[in-house]
Amino acid sequence: MDRDDERLVQVFKLAELGVMSSSTLHEIRQPLFVIKGYVQMILHESHHRGLVDARLVKVLELVEELENMASTYLDFSRSPGEHMIPLEMRAPVEGALALVRQRLKRARIEVIVEGTSGVPSIRGNFATLQQVIVNLVLNSIDALEQCPFDAARRIWIRMQLAPSGREIELFLADNGVGISSEHADRIFDYFFTTKPEGKGTGLGLAISAEIVQAHGGSLRLVELSEHHRAWSPPPVTMFRLSLPVLVSSR
Repeated sequence: MDRDDERLVQVFKLAELGVMSSSTLHEIRQPLFVIKGYVQMILHESHHRGLVDARLVKVLELVEELENMASTYLDFSRSPGEHMIPLEMRAPVEGALALVRQRLKRARIEVIVEGTSGVPSIRGNFATLQQVIVNLVLNSIDALEQCPFDAARRIWIRMQLAPSGREIELFLADNGVGISSEHADRIFDYFFTTKPEGKGTGLGLAISAEIVQAHGGSLRLVELSEHHRAWSPPPVTMFRLSLPVLVSSR
């Protein structure tokens, strides 16, 4: 089987996976809705008796987080062009970090976000761009979790206007284990992963790149500059996401 045939097989696999995932998520949302209703009812009754169980409050928070994740993935399964609106890039970044905050906390990872103010808006789909950031951050978490637990684990996210003035640049870096040179050229291929079996699907970066391209932008792995290597601790891996600046119709 040549490379074109392999890609065709991968496309069919991806399409089948998308159909199954959307169907499954629709089924999952119904019991989540019921669980949420029961928990809210119990909390409401407890509140009137002057008793509030913090454990139930936490359950409600987790159910709502699962609901948000399911909605995000369902939005992601639709065409990005369906809900393109003027958007500040900090919105999907903040949304993504909220979704993964528990994993970041458990792994003792510090996130440094810079350049969120004064950056021009873009035209984009909030849900799918949020999913791109989630995918990138989850990859960073996986890489950082392979480092010693007592080491300084850090993720940097920086947004800025590109020198051309026509693009927004978002740089996401981490000081994890890094990506070997032999794998760097393949990380955006569908179903390619360096993670252990059962840990990764090889879809995250490939789908993320497709989403960014649908927005008229690009996603790529970049080399670290001397400036970045001077950071403490120095980052090891950095991605650059670029999107066109929203042009006023006036």
